[in-house]
Amino acid sequence: MAGMATTGGGLSYLAAFLLVTSAFWDYSHAFVFAVEHGEVCTNPDRMRGTCIGIRSCPPLLSALQAKPLPQSTLDFLRRSQCGFQGRDPLVCCPSSDRPPTGTTAPPVSNENEVTEDVSQHRSLNLLRLDICGPVSEDRIINGMEANLMELPWMALLGYTVRSGSPFKCGGSIINDRYILTAAHCVTRLQSNLRLVSVRVGEHNLTSPIDCQVDEESEDLAQTCSPSPQDIPVERAIPHPRYVGKPNLQYDIALVRLTRPIDFTHDAVRPICLPVNLAQQTQNLVGKKVVVSGWGATEKLQPSPVLLKVSVPVMSYEQCAEAFRGVVPISTVSQLCAGGVRDGGDSCSGDSGGPLTFYGEIQRSTRTIQHGIVSYGPKNCGSPGQPGVYTRVGHFMKWILETIKP
Repeated sequence: MAGMATTGGGLSYLAAFLLVTSAFWDYSHAFVFAVEHGEVCTNPDRMRGTCIGIRSCPPLLSALQAKPLPQSTLDFLRRSQCGFQGRDPLVCCPSSDRPPTGTTAPPVSNENEVTEDVSQHRSLNLLRLDICGPVSEDRIINGMEANLMELPWMALLGYTVRSGSPFKCGGSIINDRYILTAAHCVTRLQSNLRLVSVRVGEHNLTSPIDCQVDEESEDLAQTCSPSPQDIPVERAIPHPRYVGKPNLQYDIALVRLTRPIDFTHDAVRPICLPVNLAQQTQNLVGKKVVVSGWGATEKLQPSPVLLKVSVPVMSYEQCAEAFRGVVPISTVSQLCAGGVRDGGDSCSGDSGGPLTFYGEIQRSTRTIQHGIVSYGPKNCGSPGQPGVYTRVGHFMKWILETIKP
């Protein structure tokens, strides 16, 4: 790039390379994953470091100046990126004197962790297993508007904004005081954004009362839902290990509300969560799962009505290959779905929303949340580029040990 400062010619190349390949984003344009200059970060070798300019990081600067520059080193440098200061790349510079390996093996921060069975956890009674996840009789159709009250667990996160819609992320009701969402929806926000409220029982953002005609009835009677509930946020709780870039893992958070959600009407119900080890670790590869939200449509505009889309779950190997050299993918704490030609996808504004599949809860078929919309390709619905979802089953112990009566 003309006019960019160089160090032996390599720095300008790296900066240009990082700019060109930074095609992946979180699903809400309002949020930034980048670590700030001087903040603690984790590099691809799982070493703690500091996010600083590459000129101030001797190990990485030395690696960059190698002649010739191996592809493995270039991949490692790219994965070390933690942001930009002006047009200069910031990198996660390791605190240790041990040099970075620069290997091409996909770095995963929690592969050695085990998903713990929560079927006997003391806090299971805080989840409403008696009413959670009611199943609609309607079939799922790609990119179609959800029926009224079909997805009663859906939530919208409201922020302080100067203009436009206050709703920038989605979430799901898990009991009368807690919403499950993505960590990037509640922390490391842009300076002008602050999470202040949650809306539940919503369907169409443009109407105060939502109604739907029953086309099967002789008199075309209308079914209406009550007004949505807007409840202030008491506290947002991101996972303590979430750091944003460079690995984008642990993207899960809980939002506690100041007062209970009213469950007296069918328009508002909690989602079921995977409550035994078989559900927590269920192999969903090839299964058609459902993602829902008010995010951007193929017209690149947020939808005023709640949409749902059915997408296939992709194998870990395919997903790791799709994101090779960009972000690591975990086999235990993340799911990948979508990325098929002419298929649906979650998109901007769907962040924090649920990915669901059917299963058995208390001997009846229910809707169970297995994923949380985390991030994906810049162009939603790109063939071969899936969306990445936080795997709820892996974090059930954290959820149950975090929620309070």
